[in-house]
Amino acid sequence: MAIKINDIVKINTSYIATGLVTQPSDPLLRQTITSLERLSNITSKILDRGMIADGVSGNVLHYIKLVPTSCKHISYRAPHDGPGQGITIYFRNLIDLESSFLI
Repeated sequence: MAIKINDIVKINTSYIATGLVTQPSDPLLRQTITSLERLSNITSKILDRGMIADGVSGNVLHYIKLVPTSCKHISYRAPHDGPGQGITIYFRNLIDLESSFLI
């Protein structure tokens, strides 16, 4: 089932452990895993999702922007974005994005 804007999701920790962490590591993957681990114990609301071109390689990256449902979570109030803006997580492919979340 595709994740849509305004869905409430939880991190699929088993996919992170068996799928993402087994892939060859690079800075983007490490950042993705770290962001997902930060959100692993809380539900989050999807604010946006889409695709962009990586400015360095030109490859397509898939992204999802979400905000924790708890305003006390560290990712709820990113200092550079303002309160309630959440975080954006980037993935190299759509399968990893879709598999990293449970609705």
